[in-house]
Amino acid sequence: PDHCTGTYDSVCSCARSGDCSRRNRKCRHEACNPTYGHIGTLLARFNQSALLGSMRRVWKGIAGDEHLWQHEWSKHGTCVSTLEPRCYGEAYIEGEEVVEYFATAVEVWGGVPTFKWLAEAGIVPSTDRTYDLADIRAALGKARGVEAIVGCQRNELREVWYHFEVLGTVQTGEFVPINPDFTGTRGPGKGCPPTGIRYLPKETRDEY
Repeated sequence: PDHCTGTYDSVCSCARSGDCSRRNRKCRHEACNPTYGHIGTLLARFNQSALLGSMRRVWKGIAGDEHLWQHEWSKHGTCVSTLEPRCYGEAYIEGEEVVEYFATAVEVWGGVPTFKWLAEAGIVPSTDRTYDLADIRAALGKARGVEAIVGCQRNELREVWYHFEVLGTVQTGEFVPINPDFTGTRGPGKGCPPTGIRYLPKETRDEY
């Protein structure tokens, strides 16, 4: 969740962060919680095989799926106020908020078919073609009705940030598309050049 300034907090609860690695500078060693240490195991404990299957299919991480899921939960999920244990009352079971976080994330993802929107504008993965930032932004804006932030690394399209205003809780609220606040993002093309953007095909590899 973002503040009105366009900034956001990260790793807001060591007690619910399962990232015990050195990269988590806020929750060193014993400060993290091993219960949250493996997202896939936690989801399986709550009998979320369908959700886990969806995540394994569409939520892939370059350093491994579990690595990415843990990053998203620890850095962002722990900062969602309506997912705090105190919101669940006496019936709260440790870890159940993780299920709702990822269930909501997958549902929202389904409403922003980036690959389809870009393809409809003739922007498709290629090893030899390049694209203009303005065309990518226009394709996403036309499909969604509001702008998005396009992120690049080394002239390669890597991510798209969509912004919403949530009316209600993350678990049950309405996600209303809004224009992003570009504060702190270096503009609508985060790290992207105006021209010569590469949109490379995904590679398939075994996960270890």
